[in-house]
Amino acid sequence: MSFRQGVSTSPANLVSQISSFITTVGAPWSVIRSNGAGGDPAGTQLTIEDTAAAVGTFYSMIPDNSPSNDANVQMQPHTADSGIGASFFAHTGSPDSSGTAGSFSVMGNGLFSTTDQGFVGPHTQFFLFEGATGAGRYLHVVVEGTAGVYFHMWMGTIEKAGTFTGGQYTAASYAENANQVQWPGQFAPPTTRGTQWFRFDNAFTSGSPGWREMNWFAFFQGSGSSLPAGVYEGGLNEFNQRTPFSPILCPFWSNDTPSVISTNWKLAGHIPDCRLVSMDGREPGETITLGSDTWHIFPVHRKTTDGISTTSSAYANTNVAGPAPNNDSNMAGYAYREVGPTI
Repeated sequence: MSFRQGVSTSPANLVSQISSFITTVGAPWSVIRSNGAGGDPAGTQLTIEDTAAAVGTFYSMIPDNSPSNDANVQMQPHTADSGIGASFFAHTGSPDSSGTAGSFSVMGNGLFSTTDQGFVGPHTQFFLFEGATGAGRYLHVVVEGTAGVYFHMWMGTIEKAGTFTGGQYTAASYAENANQVQWPGQFAPPTTRGTQWFRFDNAFTSGSPGWREMNWFAFFQGSGSSLPAGVYEGGLNEFNQRTPFSPILCPFWSNDTPSVISTNWKLAGHIPDCRLVSMDGREPGETITLGSDTWHIFPVHRKTTDGISTTSSAYANTNVAGPAPNNDSNMAGYAYREVGPTI
């Protein structure tokens, strides 16, 4: 269980920093390759394995250092390594080997962006949070592109609410032009550009094996009765100056038509050491100490209080007014628990 903070110069350098971090952490993590064919561009694929998981758990990443429009890191889970010649989306047990834009998670500028969202580099700083669940490990990556603009990437195994095969998750945040933004934890994200995967073999028989596009029960707007809404949308409590943390729940749906108003959700678990938090009264990059725990607080993308959101909530999607790139996340934020040592 480890933590690292540093500076990365580009998407490729960030992937190298992740490789160095995982190598230093060591078992039960294993770096399968840090450079090899099969990437896009070739020669830049990083594949890591969580050997502590009960089932094969691999994550492959490739960076894109495009100078302006689509600098990003793309990431895909799989269940076995198919060798150095396999593309990162085509290893054994990959949820979608089609290689289309929607088949993998994207961190950074969107695949169709024409404006740099601060991910080309050099980045202001990065944060790597690594830890354990009862069923495996996790790695959470936060990058501050330009000052005050953040990107997130998650991979790991959830804290399970019960016993089942799987529990692996992947998610990332990207920003397109205008109001196209995907956030980890967003309900029904725009999967034409980046997919958030969840593996639950016992619940689903289709997929390879049992992967589903995840609809996290978080950040959904329009239903004040939802569990996260009532906890974190209150923001900073005036009477005690405390900021509530809300768990990021991982439910599943028994078919392919999930609905936020249905009662047919089944709880699979929650994301470990990561919480929803209101940025109300909080500063980007702030740390909070709770007992022996240190939590780092970041906006989902960019904190804004301009009041011109096109929706009714201060925690809603992005605004579409003002100068480009127009991407903000208002008061929505994440809190990550730092689990030492710092390496």
